[in-house]
Order: sequence, then C-alpha cells, then structure tokens
Amino acid sequence: MEPLLSRVGMNTGTDPAIIAPIIWLILWLSLFVYDIASRRRLHFLTYGGFIYWIVVYNIIVS
Repeated sequence: MEPLLSRVGMNTGTDPAIIAPIIWLILWLSLFVYDIASRRRLHFLTYGGFIYWIVVYNIIVS
C-alpha cells in the first residue's frame, strides 16, 4: 500500500502524506456507506483500516 501511495504522490507531484489521507478517506467512506446499505456488521473493517492507515501515515511522515 505504501509504495503505491508514494508512486501516486510522485506521479501527481504532491506529497504522499497529502495524497494518502485522501485515498484512504475515499476507501473508508465507501466501506462505511456499504456497511449502512447492507446493514451488516463491517465496523471492524473500517476501524481496523483506520488504525492501519494511521500506522502507514506515520511511516510515510517519519
């Protein structure tokens, strides 16, 4: 995931630390909307992914 975000950041000429939250926000919102639409318990996916993104974000920033 991290190399992909870095590659996207380089291709668009922006900092990966800026582009990564945008990409994750889109993914997180799509999961959240799907969770509501299907009325299934997928919260562990969204929350787990959020924690995963925080770790990735810290790696990119540091």
